[in-house]
Amino acid sequence: MTTMATPLRRLLPAAFVAATVALGTPATASATWDIELYDNCMYLPTSGHAGDVAYCCVYSGGELSGGKCVAPASDEFQGPTETPISPRKFVVPTVPGVQPPIVGIG
Repeated sequence: MTTMATPLRRLLPAAFVAATVALGTPATASATWDIELYDNCMYLPTSGHAGDVAYCCVYSGGELSGGKCVAPASDEFQGPTETPISPRKFVVPTVPGVQPPIVGIG
């Protein structure tokens, strides 16, 4: 019979709980831009990247567009992507001498 070391045996349940929490949580990606982090990166000399727009933009979660840092596009639903189909127009054929039935009254 093989026995485990006592410290490993004590850590095993915690490892299972951590794995369950990590794997059981659904991934939700949302694009956010931390403007304060961008400002700190750009204007504080202690950041080591003061004035580097491209680095500070990507580092803070923004998107570089035309030399400027902008907020990323929203992941939220923006509406239908396809053009809606217009309703069909029905034409009721008429026969000479026959009156069409009256529908919908009653």
